[in-house]
Amino acid sequence: MADNFASKEIVQKVLNRFQNLLTVQRIWALEWQEIADYVLPRKNDILVQRVPGSKRTRRLYDSSAIHDSELLAASMHGTLTSAYMKWFHLEVDDANVQDNQQVRGWLDDTTTTMYNELNRSNFNSEAHELYIDLVDFATGCLFEDDDFGDKTSASGGLQFKTVQIGKYVVGESHTGKVDTIFRSIIMSNAAVLEKWPDTTPEVIKTSEKPDTLQEIIHGVYPDTSAKG
Repeated sequence: MADNFASKEIVQKVLNRFQNLLTVQRIWALEWQEIADYVLPRKNDILVQRVPGSKRTRRLYDSSAIHDSELLAASMHGTLTSAYMKWFHLEVDDANVQDNQQVRGWLDDTTTTMYNELNRSNFNSEAHELYIDLVDFATGCLFEDDDFGDKTSASGGLQFKTVQIGKYVVGESHTGKVDTIFRSIIMSNAAVLEKWPDTTPEVIKTSEKPDTLQEIIHGVYPDTSAKG
């Protein structure tokens, strides 16, 4: 797999797919930019490039939409994925197996463990951002990772990140289900080297400017190498 990703042809193919999907998404990005200007100004750099620290509320004349968006997102969060009550439970399809006392006990214990791990992580704060995106743009992207190898992490478990609207693109399968996603991540040279010490390009490894920012394109898509 590492050899595949080292291939310049495959890298270029991935980047071309990302750019093509960006072009397809452009029609929606126009609408998202207008919505963000009036409802979510802190994310209104979808098409318009903002200077860091610049004022983002110049076109805003009323905060009602912002307030109502926050209220609806908070209501959805509290109703669907509450931090104070279990909002999911594990079961098996086979009713005979489900009725087994030992199976039920294992499922209950596993449900509790999963719920506790979610609450130990940053899931709830990132889920709120996801609901805001769903309310305002009718779409959202929540990325799940882990930090088991990060000794400085407070959670030492799961990590979540709601990807900002306009910073990711999706592709669909023949059934209409999303099976491809690319996201753009801005990371410093030092962060890139820390995250991928074995595969970081030499130019970044030897850079004397560890805080220089790089755009990383992360793609998740089906592996078609095994298909005939």
